[in-house]
Amino acid sequence: MIAYLISTVVSMLLRTVQLVWQAAPRSVISTTPLPIQGQGRRDVVVRAPGDNVSRRVETDLSSVPGRITCIAKASYNLIAVAGRVMQNLYAFSATSSGNWRVVDMKPVAGAPLPSASALSIARVDSLIPSTDQAWTLHGLMSNLRYAKRDELTSLRSKQEGLGRPSARRAALIPIKKSAAWWDLAQDERRAIFEEQSRHTAIGLDYLPAIARQLYHSRDLSEPFDFLTWFEYAPEHAQAFEDLVGKLRETSEWRYIEREIDIRLERAV
Repeated sequence: MIAYLISTVVSMLLRTVQLVWQAAPRSVISTTPLPIQGQGRRDVVVRAPGDNVSRRVETDLSSVPGRITCIAKASYNLIAVAGRVMQNLYAFSATSSGNWRVVDMKPVAGAPLPSASALSIARVDSLIPSTDQAWTLHGLMSNLRYAKRDELTSLRSKQEGLGRPSARRAALIPIKKSAAWWDLAQDERRAIFEEQSRHTAIGLDYLPAIARQLYHSRDLSEPFDFLTWFEYAPEHAQAFEDLVGKLRETSEWRYIEREIDIRLERAV
């Protein structure tokens, strides 16, 4: 009888500890130095490890930059804090309706993404979370990492901006590079990127017809390192195929371990 009572009490105590642990808020640590200061209840955009969909959760902020205590009972990677987001942070969300219609979507290397019929693009501070997201990818607009001054000048003189009325076709190509690539020093990556692969020179041959924007995702704990976005007019569709074909033949592409090719046309 005594043994039974002891066993029952121990079981109850263990269950109590388990419930307390499950209810306890978890820390959310940003891999990017976001400007989080002060205290109070705020909304943040987060992604659970291995999750395809971002979400907003309510939080209590601590005074430690980059760390929050999440009321949601899970651990997340911090993307942005509502009201204090980075203005160059964008979200690409696959939904049932959006400003771009998905025409074709296929994996080139590695695991695929869930299929979707449309794509919406927005800065995170203007993103309205949707319940029908198949996946969401985030990326930061940033400076060019490997271009020299003369290359940068040539790009800026020929490149046209996104959003041209004639550019009704687009492509989103998320890529993830191998550990071998990131083990290389900056100058070694530059040699492969430019001296061997002529990445910038190839792109220049197709300007201004094909506008391009690179979004950096590696430091956001995203499933891809980069999101490459292209816009072009329907009459330049073959030129885009030639561009992508040439890039995939370069030595740089030996370091690509995951790549998805998503083709789109403007819906609105």
